Amino acid sequence: MPKTEEQFEEIRLERRELIMRTALKLFAEKGYFHVSISQIATEAKISKGLLYNYFNSKEDLLKATLHKGVEDITENFDSNHDGFLEHEEFIGYIDSVCEILKNNQDFWRLFFYVIRQPTVMELIEPKLQEMGKTMFSLLLNYFEKMGYKNPLVETHFFTAVMKGFGVMFLNDPENYPIKEIKEKILEIYKR
Repeated sequence: MPKTEEQFEEIRLERRELIMRTALKLFAEKGYFHVSISQIATEAKISKGLLYNYFNSKEDLLKATLHKGVEDITENFDSNHDGFLEHEEFIGYIDSVCEILKNNQDFWRLFFYVIRQPTVMELIEPKLQEMGKTMFSLLLNYFEKMGYKNPLVETHFFTAVMKGFGVMFLNDPENYPIKEIKEKILEIYKR
């Protein structure tokens, strides 16, 4: 029996996800510049030509992989998507970061690797800047609404704490007291 359009679309989405997961794993392990399209295709057990049916280049694959990962975390940020950050959403975001970091270590290793490499960052910067501005604006409005003395400084402080939290965990996930650090951050921001 021939496949339906829906079945073909499902296969296409599964292959795209497989390619992105494989690229993410290799980029995180070896670094973006040390991984070839051929290696990704081999590891994914597909042909190089098939990979090019999904992504035009290694750059496009990197962009898609990073954009998806960042979109996943921003989904948890303003969970009701109303353009305003409520206290419950803010606390929920802090609470969820531990699970997000633990469950997506390859992505976050790659992300922190990329943001430290200007030549790689140029490939994805416009989309990340857009997402970063949105998150920053939501945070700034939140800290203003919550009556913080200097909302701009608080926004910068919070983003620095969360980035540092992620980097420190990823440097030593086995020994980093992630739960206790999360509780310390929640203690600072619970009102």
